[in-house]
Formats: sequence, C-alpha cells, structure tokens
Amino acid sequence: MDKKVIYGAGEDMRKITVICMSGSIDTKCGNAECLKFYSALAEKYSIRLIVPRIVDFGDDNAKFLHPNITVKSIATADDAIKKIDQNNFFSQFELINDDKLCQEALYNEAKDSEFIICESIYHVMLARNTFPDKKIIYRSIDLEYDKFIWFNKYTDYNQIKKDQSEYAFAFEKAACDAADYIFALTSADAERMQELYALPKEKLSGVIPICFDKAEILRDYAPRRKEKNAVTKGVFLSATRISDAEKMVEHMKNLSEVEFHIIGAGGYELRDCSSNVIIHGRVSEEEKNRIIKECDFALNITPMTFGMNVKMIDYVSLGTPVISNELGVRGFNAVAGKHYILADDDNFEEAIRDFCVLDEDERYAIALNAFDLICNEYDYKKYINSFDEFCSDSPEEKEDSYYIFGAGLCGEWASQVLNGEGIECLGFADNNPSKYGTAYCGKTVYSPAEVFEDINNSDNKKLIIAVGISYMSDIVKQAVQHIDAEKIVLFEKYALSIEDMRRKVDIEKIRRMKV
Repeated sequence: MDKKVIYGAGEDMRKITVICMSGSIDTKCGNAECLKFYSALAEKYSIRLIVPRIVDFGDDNAKFLHPNITVKSIATADDAIKKIDQNNFFSQFELINDDKLCQEALYNEAKDSEFIICESIYHVMLARNTFPDKKIIYRSIDLEYDKFIWFNKYTDYNQIKKDQSEYAFAFEKAACDAADYIFALTSADAERMQELYALPKEKLSGVIPICFDKAEILRDYAPRRKEKNAVTKGVFLSATRISDAEKMVEHMKNLSEVEFHIIGAGGYELRDCSSNVIIHGRVSEEEKNRIIKECDFALNITPMTFGMNVKMIDYVSLGTPVISNELGVRGFNAVAGKHYILADDDNFEEAIRDFCVLDEDERYAIALNAFDLICNEYDYKKYINSFDEFCSDSPEEKEDSYYIFGAGLCGEWASQVLNGEGIECLGFADNNPSKYGTAYCGKTVYSPAEVFEDINNSDNKKLIIAVGISYMSDIVKQAVQHIDAEKIVLFEKYALSIEDMRRKVDIEKIRRMKV
C-alpha cells in the first residue's frame, strides 16, 4: 500500500476527511476546485485530503494549501490494475471502492473525522463501504448520467464511454442513495438529480459551484478595453470533440469576413476548413492566453447539458466578450445581452455579424459585466458560512430571518412589522438596478438574483414580497422560479405579524406559478 504525507495539520481541531480526485487539488490540471474552499474551512477544521493515487505537488499547489490540511494518497493492492475491465469506464472505481486495502487505509486516516466529504461520484461507495454509520456528504461536480447520454450521442468521441449510460445511471444512483447529504454544482443540477433518482428534498443540502481559485485570481486585475482588430477575430477553445463539426466548418466558411482561431485537440477533427480558419491545436497556457487576448470575441458553443463550462472563465478573465448558446453559460447565471451575446443554431452567423458592428465601448461593457458576475458569483467566501453552519456538530435552532422584495412604501411597512417582532431584516430586493447597493430603511438593497441565491443556501432565510397589489402576481411568479414556495410570504397592508402574513399564503397556488 502506498501512502505519502505531503503536509501536516493541527491535531487539536475538529476533523473532516475529503476524498477527491487528483485533478481537484492539482493546479496543473487547471481545476483545483478543492483548494481555496477547503483552505478557508481549515481555519476552523483539521482537514485530510485523501487522494486515490500519489499526486506530484509542487510550489504552485503549496501556496493554496493551509497548515491545517494534510494530503495523503492511498492505493489498492498491487495486482488490482490487472483486474480492470478495459471496456468498462467504471471498473477502476469499483475496484477501489471494494478494495480491502483502500478501505483499511481510509479507515485509519478518517476514523476520527466527524464526517466524510466525497468530491466526486466515484468514491462515495468507498466511503460508505468503509464507514457504514458515518455521515457521508457527496459534493457533485457533474451529472454523470447526462454526461454519458452525451457520449452516446457522439459515439466516435470516446469508445470506452459509449453505450454506458445505463451503467452510469446505476452507479450514480447508488452513490446518491449511499450519501446522507448532497451538494450539487448548480441549482439546475440539483433539480435534475432529484428528478432522476427520486431523492428526498432534504438530502439535497445546497449548491457549491467550482471555479473558486480562478475567481480569486481574477480579482487581481480587471479586463482592459480592447481596440478593434482590422479583421474581426474569434477564438474557440475545444479540449475534446466539437459537436456537429461539419456545421461549424460551414458556418465559419460563410463568415469569411471573420478570422477564427481554434485552440485545443478538438480542432484537429475539423476538416476542409476555409482559409479564414486557423487551427492551433494544443498550445501552452501562455500562448493560449495570448491568442484569447488578441481576439475580439470568444465562442462558447457546447452541446453538453451538465456541469459548468469553465472555458467561460478563461475568456472573461482576459477581457474577451463571449458569444454563446445557453448551454455554454450554464451554471453562471449569465443574462443574454448583458454578460454574453446569445447565439444558437438558428442565429449563429447573424449573432457574430451583429457583434462585428458593435463599437469598443459596447464590447467592453459586455466583457466587464461578465467579469464582475464571475468575481462576485464564484467567490468561495460566499459559501463558507453556510457550509460551516452545515458542518456544525450541534447547530443551534435558528429563527427565521427575512429579505423584503420591494424597496418602497409597502417594503417599509413590512420592515416595521419585522422590527416590531424583533425579527431580523436581512435587506431588500428590487427590480430597479439604480437602487442596488443603496440603503433603504437602514438596510442594503440587493438584486433579486443575489437574494434568491442567499435564500437557497440557507434553511432559515425567507422572502417577504411587499409590493403593490398590481405588481404582486408578477413578483411572486418571478420569485418562485428561483426559491421554494414555502419560503415566500406575502405582505398585506394591515398585517400585524409574520403569522398574519403566513395565514394568507396559498402555497400550492404559488407553487403552480413555477414554469
């Protein structure tokens, strides 16, 4: 058995064990989604990161790790590799999950941990097989079943993964059933998982996105205004297969006035491209960044229906406006026309031509809006308090606190009711952007998206809708698309207490307004 201590950790703190894939903590992979999040949690906890194989840590990783984090690798029996079924993608993980040496090593490392966090689907069963009675948390970073459906559609992409969607479904369902709690990557993923696997609502405990490290790095600089190139240049990153490559080639041929730069292995399968298409293939990180900086726009077209497309951050961090379909920006809460230019199969060429005539200020506004969105949305600090609360050994019974939708007269009356009952008012939401960041009744006014997200990340935060009767229906419909109907309370002028408001709420009627 192979075991290697990389860094030491404090021994007197409460202990958490995290089982993760090597890419989650190796910055050379460009992901490292564990590092910032768990380094912040390590202020209060002693954290062991368990990796199923040895990881080569260098200085790039060391600066992300905290003194209270220990990293260790565990390994199967030496002959396990001979038992891997080369025609079954999941075989290697099943061997790890059932391997007695791995279970013994995990037990020795994690027996004093309060609970186990599994950073991927692949090791949930290893944790459950080792600890039948310990609390297991599954932090999902992808929907495996939907991913394998995609592999089935594009069967020439990866032979070992084709025709395995049924196996992926069974494997993922077993992991979801074995976990006590699940944190999804996006709210859409949470809904999809609940639908696919008939999960009880209480098992889906919240949303934790990825990209924390890159979002933190972005804060060091903001995108600069770009001068328009004499010939409009577009860039497309594709590490894997390009969906519908023939159609892509035809689009680029029709857009002869645009110069396209294709980076990554996916470009190698584009055939018979016109002279305005430049295939770079695999390049260094420095060369990739140079090309993206020089281009006027970036394409984020993707057929995938799962996870988050982190290429969005590569583009945005370098100040390059993004042209994308809705799937390409999935998980980013991006708004078409503000954070990106919408392009789908029906208007692909038209959208690019429309972008070409935008002036520098219009292009810069889109890039800057997307930059601000990602810096704010994916700052790991936003998720620390709620996760820390979840991790608490014996969380206190917390009273409900409320946001008020409507920074107007009705909102003021609602805040007076809260003050009269000694209930915390968290702030206001409003659809008027000019009010964002200002104070109303001594509380901050936020955008609805910020308020909805905060409510979704807590069991005790709710929303009072306090607007004129003519606006009430529209605002209720807006809110219920993003938060549970049970968290919505309607204010009426003569309500004297929260209980008065609750009695007048028809939860089922509100729930039916969700489209």
